[in-house]
Amino acid sequence: MQTPWLARFSGRTAGLGLFVAALLSAATIASLRGPKGWPMASIALGLAWALGVWWSRPDPDGVEPPARSPLAAVLLLAATTFFTAWHSQPTVTVNDGYGWDGLQYHAIYQFIGTGEFTQRPIFPFHQRLGVPAIASFLPLPERSAFLVLGFAFYAAALGLLARFWLVRRSLRADLVFAACGWLCLHWISPLRAGVCYPINIDASTLFFDAAFFAMLWSPRLVRLLPLVALVAALFKESALLTAGLWLASTAILSVVREGPRRDALRRRLPLLLAAVLAALLAKTLAGSLITPRLLVTESAAATLARWIQTRADHPLQLVRLLSTFVNAYGGWLLVPLAALSARPSVAPVASSDDDLDDGHLLLWLALWIGVTFISGSDLSRFAWQAAPVALTLALSTLHRRAPGSALALTLTSLGFVRLFTAVPSPSEGHLMPADDYEGAYSWMMETAHYSLVAAWAVFGVVYWLVAERVLSRPREPRG
Repeated sequence: MQTPWLARFSGRTAGLGLFVAALLSAATIASLRGPKGWPMASIALGLAWALGVWWSRPDPDGVEPPARSPLAAVLLLAATTFFTAWHSQPTVTVNDGYGWDGLQYHAIYQFIGTGEFTQRPIFPFHQRLGVPAIASFLPLPERSAFLVLGFAFYAAALGLLARFWLVRRSLRADLVFAACGWLCLHWISPLRAGVCYPINIDASTLFFDAAFFAMLWSPRLVRLLPLVALVAALFKESALLTAGLWLASTAILSVVREGPRRDALRRRLPLLLAAVLAALLAKTLAGSLITPRLLVTESAAATLARWIQTRADHPLQLVRLLSTFVNAYGGWLLVPLAALSARPSVAPVASSDDDLDDGHLLLWLALWIGVTFISGSDLSRFAWQAAPVALTLALSTLHRRAPGSALALTLTSLGFVRLFTAVPSPSEGHLMPADDYEGAYSWMMETAHYSLVAAWAVFGVVYWLVAERVLSRPREPRG
């Protein structure tokens, strides 16, 4: 007769075997069939994600799986998605394969390597020196160097977030794997295009956002926030905005809260102010090293004022904003929001000894969504930068639900990632986004036709209502 321990071990082993088999299937299909194999390879990747969530789930008696940390499985999924997308996804062809943003980073890369420009980068790209500078010193061709750095930064961000969720937040391994798998698959989705658009810096932005966020919760590492902000601003100037919103949200709550929690928040204010000043200094220095091409002569303040006016003149742009965040996170954003309106017992709440509770995260996320609306045309990229906060809120909500909730959220969110369709490359006639029905820009809510934007908004509302109804049900006791 098989013992309960042996039965659990056998089940875990079978689940792990199926997970690895699904990854090997995806990689094999991609290497043999190339772009024609993407639909089948993507199905294998989605299956691997679901199997990984199932494998890392706790037992009915609450016992965690033998491997407490799903980090190795997460990194294996990340490497396989990278390999599969590299062989199966079509790469961008605009501007000799550099795309739009990549052309600006190529100019910086060339200047650092040779000291000369074929053309100067435009504002604000001329400030983003970090990734092009590192790439110029790697003994690799330019595109390979950017891809290697992209994968390295994504792997580091995943490892950092996984450890933070497991150790600092004490979240279940299946939830952590589900969230990290979402980031892996979203990287190669049409919204992010991390492989088919190789000359970009999105991975480094996610890494520094994750590092800043994790250090906020650490009593020891929080002192390093100014240094992290300083370095992060050399990679992208949005580090100043990230630090600024943490300062603003902390200042607001330090007035509203009372008792020891207020004191803890106020102790962080000087560090956050120092982080903002450090990011501002780095941004100023980076911007002074390269004079941008005079296609944009506005200051940051003038640019912000122009976008405020633009959004005010077109109120329906608000629908684009909401649909962008629905597309970026799917159930990972809609579930915690539904929990808030369902009943207090399922709303995300941090432990009582945390001075950064989930109410703080909700305030920061609300501020970020508001700033996204007036910060520029690239709503998808801004929405993506909120990943550490948005996913943490979702995990806090799901942690008190049954283990099957992680798998349910994984399966219902696959449609948001649009994993099963290859990234469309911009074609002639669709090089400039303008309310597109088809092509690459029809996937982005900031450029898609309003009928598509409205459809995704309606889908998000329906998902929210269903999630609210499910979360309102009383939990049945185990056993």
